[in-house]
Order: sequence, then C-alpha cells, then structure tokens
Amino acid sequence: MYKTGVLLIHGFAGSRDEVRTLYDKLTESNIYARMVAVKGHEGRPRDLARTTYRDWIESARTEYADMIITCEKVVLAGFSAGGLIAVNLYREHECDKLITINTPVCYWNIRQIFKNIRTDFRKYIPVYFRACTDKRPASLVNFLKLLYTTRRYFGEIECDMLIIQAADDDTSHYRSGKYIYDSVKGTKKLLTPPRGGHGILTGEYREEVISEILTFINADGQPRNA
Repeated sequence: MYKTGVLLIHGFAGSRDEVRTLYDKLTESNIYARMVAVKGHEGRPRDLARTTYRDWIESARTEYADMIITCEKVVLAGFSAGGLIAVNLYREHECDKLITINTPVCYWNIRQIFKNIRTDFRKYIPVYFRACTDKRPASLVNFLKLLYTTRRYFGEIECDMLIIQAADDDTSHYRSGKYIYDSVKGTKKLLTPPRGGHGILTGEYREEVISEILTFINADGQPRNA
C-alpha cells in the first residue's frame, strides 16, 4: 500500500508526454504516480473524433479505480483539459487533493497570441495554424462540451487545491486561474508564474512549478478514507 498516489491527466489532443516531466520528478521523489492515456489521444485525428468527452473521463476513472486500491491518499493532477477531467473525477470520488495546471475556463488569450506572433512570426504561425487545422469538428465540439459542462462544477469543490496558471498562457486565458480560485472552497493556493506559456511543465519555470507541486503533495493532510 502506497501512502500517496498521484494520477496525472494530460490535455485535449495531447499525450502523456505533456506530463512526463512531472511524472519523472514524482518517481524520483519516491511518490507513486500514473499517467492516464486518455482514450482517442496519442493517435490520429480520426481516432480522437471517434470518442466523446465522456470517454475521456472514463479513461481517467478506470485508472483512478486502480489507484484507490493501492494508495492511502490520491492526488489528481490535470494539465490543461486534463484538469477539467480531474474535476469530474472529484465530483464522483472526492479525492484528497486536486491540482490544475493551465486548465482552461476562458479559452484562448488573443492578446498573448498576437504578442507571440510579433515576437517570433516564423515560430508561432505554424503552431497556431496546426492548432486550428489538426482536429476534426467532432473533437472540438466534445472539448467545448467538457469545458462548459465542467465550468459549473468548480463551485462544488472543497478540498486542498493547487491552481497553477501561467500569466503568458496563450491557450488557457490567465483569467481561468482566478475563476477557479474564486469558485472552489477549502484550502487553496493560486500560483501564477509570469512566463512558461501553456506547456509550463516543460517551459522556463518548470523547476519552480514542479517544486511547488511536490511541496503541495507532501504537505500533511488526512487520507481520503480517514
């Protein structure tokens, strides 16, 4: 039986590589961790289009069911839309702690997008072009369903929570972090690194962010079944 387990959930149209840096740091720190392979992801766009947001939640639910058998305490950590999936799991199971990392409530920061393009046109134009063309309409519709369905659930959360929102995130607007912080109850902390972008776990402030996550996970708290 592990004292603490951390379930890592990657983002929409992403992969486990988005949370792998955090996973590696957790395992190096002797913290049991698992990464969810969200159904339909890590394949072709048509594979993703054949799934729904309920399938994505079910992928995490299956992994969570295994973790609660082997761990005294369970921490849910969701990157980007993975945070929305984590919130849905919390509603069902009321885990011990919850972490959201650049989780969108307000989607796209247009000002930051134009700032990035002005800074490095050749780098960012292909990035934003792919972001607009590499997903099928059915996938985008299901992402929006997940977003708008979950938005109202934040007010139901009451647990220890760490909310991370990069100020220069172009995908999840910086207002998202404040919305989540103001909505949830319980002991909570909002961390707003000035830089790092959407992929903050691999960006400039990754060491500081991961250090905060480790401190949060290791802080004393009552087990889920206490």
